[in-house]
Amino acid sequence: ANGLDESPVTIEEQEAKSVSHDITFRRNLVGEEDIRIGLSAIADNVAARLRRMELKCSTVQILIKDPNLKSISRQKGLETPSFLVKELAQAGMELIQASWDLRRPIRMLSLAGTNLLPAEQAAEQLSLFGTPAGIDRQREEKLEIAMDGIRERFGKGVIVSARLLKNDIGIDLKKPGKTDPIRKIISPDD
Repeated sequence: ANGLDESPVTIEEQEAKSVSHDITFRRNLVGEEDIRIGLSAIADNVAARLRRMELKCSTVQILIKDPNLKSISRQKGLETPSFLVKELAQAGMELIQASWDLRRPIRMLSLAGTNLLPAEQAAEQLSLFGTPAGIDRQREEKLEIAMDGIRERFGKGVIVSARLLKNDIGIDLKKPGKTDPIRKIISPDD
């Protein structure tokens, strides 16, 4: 009570329960294209952090705030645990389309990956018919892991989605400097 204890302070590491990112936009998002642009940037951040932590999420959660700061939160389970940008963004967009009038403005948007598990323990359902979905998924995972390595070495803005270029909603791409030798643009479908 007097602050006279001399025992060392210990810091206990706790396992992450979720990985999330949110953006309060420079202007309100209105319409599906604006929302997809904002959601794409947020999902990219969350997915990169999940990969860095070697985790996958089984549930995606969104939080939407309108200009009056009224908020809604929704969540959805994924068929297969994931740390892929496309899958997180797709699940987030499905939640928004199901629960939000796309003509209403959005001021802040958040996406979280919850129900986390180690990436090596994430099981995938194999297909009985056709090409195994796991092959394409493994390629995408390797691609995104390689992109993480390039971004870490040369800067975050060295590889960006084309839909994020010249955005006016307040997403900072951290453009590469003069010494950055690479800049790759990914198509809007990625």
